[in-house]
Amino acid sequence: MREGQSVSNTDGSTSSHKMAWGEEDKGYSVNPTIFPKKTNPSKDPKDWKDLSGKGDEMEAYKEARKRGEVVKFKSKKRAERVAAGSWKKGKDKRASMKSFRKLRKSRRNEK
Repeated sequence: MREGQSVSNTDGSTSSHKMAWGEEDKGYSVNPTIFPKKTNPSKDPKDWKDLSGKGDEMEAYKEARKRGEVVKFKSKKRAERVAAGSWKKGKDKRASMKSFRKLRKSRRNEK
C-alpha cells in the first residue's frame, strides 16, 4: 500500500486508496481507483487522478494493473472486505468495517 501518500477529500479526511473490486476469469481482484500523478504528490486533489465512482472502473483497473497495484483473491467475500478497507489498521479499519457491515445490511433489507 502507498505509505505516506494521500489526497485530501472534500469532507476533510484523507485517502491513499479508494478501492474497487471485480470478478475475473479465475477469481476476484481489488484495485485502487485514485492514483498519484507524480512520484511524491501533495495532498492537493490536483496531484491525483481520481477514477472512483464515475463509471471508470475498467480504466481504474487498467491503470492499477499498469502500476502493479491489482491484488487477486479466490473469494468474493474477501475481495469485498479488502475493497471496503479491511487492510487498514486501528480506528480506520474499525470505521471502514462498520460502514461495510451497515451497507451489507441495507442491501439485505432491500431484497
